[in-house]
Amino acid sequence: MEGMTTSPEEGMPGPSSVASLLGFIALVYYIAIWSISLLGLRQARTLFGKPASKQSINQLPVLPLRNAYSSPPISPPSSPDTSRNPQEEEERRFQSGVSILRPLAGLDHNLASNLASAFEQKYPRDLFEIILSVRDENDQALPVAKRICARYPDVQSRIIIGDEPAGVNPKICNLVKPYASAQFDIIWTLDAQVQMSPDALARAVAALQDKPRQPAPRWMNRLPHGGENARVGLVHHVPLGVTPHSTSMGSHIEAIFLSTNHAKMYLAINALSVDSCVMGKSNLYRKSDLANVPDSFFNVGAEGTRGERGAIGSIAFSSAERASEFGWNESTSDSEDKVNVSAGAARPLARFSIYLAEDNMLATSLWKPPLNLAHTLAAHDVARTSVGEVKSLGDYWNRRVRWIRVRRHMVPTATYLEPFTESIVCGAIATTALFHVWLPWLGITQTGIPGFNKGRYLLGLAFFLIHLTLWHMIDFAVLASIQIAGRKPSITSSVSSTSVSNSSNPAQLVDFDKPETVLKFRLAWLARELLALPIWFVALCDNKVTWRNKRFKILSDSRAAHI
Repeated sequence: MEGMTTSPEEGMPGPSSVASLLGFIALVYYIAIWSISLLGLRQARTLFGKPASKQSINQLPVLPLRNAYSSPPISPPSSPDTSRNPQEEEERRFQSGVSILRPLAGLDHNLASNLASAFEQKYPRDLFEIILSVRDENDQALPVAKRICARYPDVQSRIIIGDEPAGVNPKICNLVKPYASAQFDIIWTLDAQVQMSPDALARAVAALQDKPRQPAPRWMNRLPHGGENARVGLVHHVPLGVTPHSTSMGSHIEAIFLSTNHAKMYLAINALSVDSCVMGKSNLYRKSDLANVPDSFFNVGAEGTRGERGAIGSIAFSSAERASEFGWNESTSDSEDKVNVSAGAARPLARFSIYLAEDNMLATSLWKPPLNLAHTLAAHDVARTSVGEVKSLGDYWNRRVRWIRVRRHMVPTATYLEPFTESIVCGAIATTALFHVWLPWLGITQTGIPGFNKGRYLLGLAFFLIHLTLWHMIDFAVLASIQIAGRKPSITSSVSSTSVSNSSNPAQLVDFDKPETVLKFRLAWLARELLALPIWFVALCDNKVTWRNKRFKILSDSRAAHI
């Protein structure tokens, strides 16, 4: 057998030195992958496996910051509020104001309930505001947004109509005006597909002002990112995919992807704290920190066009004189608001408009020098993400292909190693190593079944199926854990009547008490595992993506160019 040597004692082939080396590498790799998977499961159970204790907002550990980068906590009114006792007044001094930004584009599934979840946060009403933004007067999300704002008159809220042409990224173009008009330093960007529990904001602010967690594994006694004086610069939430009651297999596959494999790796990588790993569904950060990100991070010149030919730039990198041509020094009027989008206020965020994957780059800019800020994954709360817009298997395929292409040059190592974190590739490598190296190491060269080859193949199949079953069990254990956080009631039932986007078909979790539902999601899990490698291959064969009905080419510096 090629790559094998014959043992004179046994007269049977044994592994050569090259095969032994490859077998050792395969063993280390297999142990590492399972260790990461188990770490993800442990994090899921630690952070979400038990419901949070029922604490009022004033009992949450929101701590004052004590370093040069911090903005001072907002002080209480000079006249004490007689409706609160002295202890509540003292604790309130350390709660910071938050501006919640919600970019909207069309009718997302479960939109009304998703928007309402921000209005129902258990947080002092004078310490948070909600800014909803739509591209124009004809956006289908506008009537829903107006209805939700009217339903909560006690919450500071407003709607901004009109995007700012900051760059290629439509989400950033939608957020530039709200960001500039936000009155608080802490910003919470929350996608329209996301619904949060009522205590999410209070816990996220507490995490932003607390110390970073110690990285895993604890026995290595590593310092958090940023060293002894580490500070949290961004708080994010793990996405939990939820689907309509009757929907396509594509929607189920997307939900399973977000809630099992993606969640597991997301939790593990953030626990290891070896690099920035953030998805932009729900992010909390400070405007003052983003303003300290240097222009050198972007490596662009005037108008943000340095790099490959055709890269779409941003006037955010132009001089103040050119910025006036962009409209940043003019007042913008609409029927809802008058917003002065100044270069000084909007520029820190507008710079990220040169990337399609702005969430990854924004988080990375806070993580890297000179800021070196840590990231914290919030506990007890998940970004409950409605995936009803994934209407077919083709939609899921195209979504994943686009995701890989957009991020390929941003995180090349993770992208090229991605297949080796998948169950089928991992199992195939382990099964091959089992027979060519691992069993010969143990002196096992025959199966005891008549017909050596036939017995070996049966044993290989059994090993692979056991591997796949255990992988499946871990993934669903992760799902079961994060669903504990996702089950929290977050919206009053009356809100559903305001939705015009599938309001009669609300988002659901996986009900483990219903065998037919569990079977459907198990089939979706298997389909996702089978599709992972073909999707990855197709994604790497080209660099073109379709984003909001526009075609772009992704360049080697992660920028985009018009086709």
